[in-house]
Amino acid sequence: MFRSFRRAPLLLCLLLALALTACRTQMSLTYQIDNGEQIKVELNSSDGHKLSQEEGLPAVKKDGETVLLCQFLQADGFDTYAAGLATSGDVTIFQASPEEDPAFYFYRYTGGGADEYLFLLRIPGAETGVLCGGTVSKEAAEDAYRHLTFSKEG
Repeated sequence: MFRSFRRAPLLLCLLLALALTACRTQMSLTYQIDNGEQIKVELNSSDGHKLSQEEGLPAVKKDGETVLLCQFLQADGFDTYAAGLATSGDVTIFQASPEEDPAFYFYRYTGGGADEYLFLLRIPGAETGVLCGGTVSKEAAEDAYRHLTFSKEG
């Protein structure tokens, strides 16, 4: 009987560890950008989205399929993309808030043959921007993007 009481704390610790790992709903990656900034990418994975890397870039997957692939932009790259949105005939803008902090755009690009849904964001408090896009449906792209958070570290 004494022997089973000695195992009880060990069993309790194992069950607690299992419960804590099963409930993990946040995934994150941190990137060192060429301009010296550190950018943290976080994903709420509670509904099956997964954060991974493809060719060193952040990617959001669901059911094994890449939904969004992101790339970082320095300030001039962000400004170039944002300025080009208004003049491109292949772009339909769904949401634009260029005067807000952070500046944000959500749009569809149709020039590559397949519709691509893109999100352009200047990361709060950073010079760095991010462009995330995918050729999935508009709803799937929006759903994946809603689970992402970008922040400047340090």
